[in-house]
Amino acid sequence: MDEALLVAISVGYILANAADQYQIVARLNGALAGKVASGYQLAMEVMLINRVGAAFYFLSTALFIEKDGHLGKYISIIGLSLFLVTVMNAFFLGFVRKHIQVKNKLIFRQYLSLGIFSITAFMFGHAGLTVPYIAGFIWSDYRLTFANSGFVLSSVFTLITTLVIDKKLSKEIDNKSEVLSSLVYAIIVGRVFGGLILILALMWFQLTLN
Repeated sequence: MDEALLVAISVGYILANAADQYQIVARLNGALAGKVASGYQLAMEVMLINRVGAAFYFLSTALFIEKDGHLGKYISIIGLSLFLVTVMNAFFLGFVRKHIQVKNKLIFRQYLSLGIFSITAFMFGHAGLTVPYIAGFIWSDYRLTFANSGFVLSSVFTLITTLVIDKKLSKEIDNKSEVLSSLVYAIIVGRVFGGLILILALMWFQLTLN
């Protein structure tokens, strides 16, 4: 039973995050093709997969905790799932790089602040999915309170994404800017770094449990 729940947790986590990561590529493709509205529509349709994945993830994780699942196994499956999401983001980098038109390809330096915002948003988004449940494993009497606290961490992700990242992206799309692909590249680079930082943090925490 535990193994089935761990698989469900992983599948839900990957589906939810893969959809969330891909939507920026969908918007970029639409903008480059001159079909901005279609790009946004595809991004919204992809987010339906995010909802399905999130439902799998939250339900499976809650049941795993209720059945006294092992915290170490949960951290291991999240680490593996996050690694796959990070690999997917690295793949997106290669795709986006083909569309970069500006001569200076040191994009992360040019958009350093945007990259930092991207790292921060990514880390808060994933922390909102995992940290409350990890706390619920440790302090089981308050697991319902911790589970609902994820909204606080996710809200930081939403604020940064909406008010900084998406705002900048939308402005460049409206201006038909030639640096649009570069901007998206910087955002995805931030997500890759954010994923690596979180994976290392999970590995460290896993070692402290042993």
